Amino acid sequence: MIKSQLLRKSIPLFQNLPDKIYNNLDLSGFFLPVGLIRNLREKLEGELGHFVVSYKADIFNLNAKAEEHLCALVKGADLNKEQLQILKEYEKKVGSYGVTFVVYQRPLLLMKINKSALYKEYLKKGLL
Repeated sequence: MIKSQLLRKSIPLFQNLPDKIYNNLDLSGFFLPVGLIRNLREKLEGELGHFVVSYKADIFNLNAKAEEHLCALVKGADLNKEQLQILKEYEKKVGSYGVTFVVYQRPLLLMKINKSALYKEYLKKGLL
């Protein structure tokens, strides 16, 4: 419970999610941003003008239902070439910490789960 509260306070996208959605998320893949990671995440979010979420680079929980994954519920940001380059530079800075950043559209846009790429991947793999 404490991790859930800290994540919600630390990442603005989570503060914008309805409680029903946030409380149903699988939190295992998120990286609680503190120290350097927090500073870089905040700076990247400012530079890109979109929400940035820090993830553990080596975790993707396929045992979680599709509707428990943020990427199946919230539209990712469409980044231009310059923004992608900025993201790559930040990824280099956090890679050795086992962290990756994912950028979601600002303003927040909730998706129907069956429209997400993750949902389609789950269908292909027979996970639904």
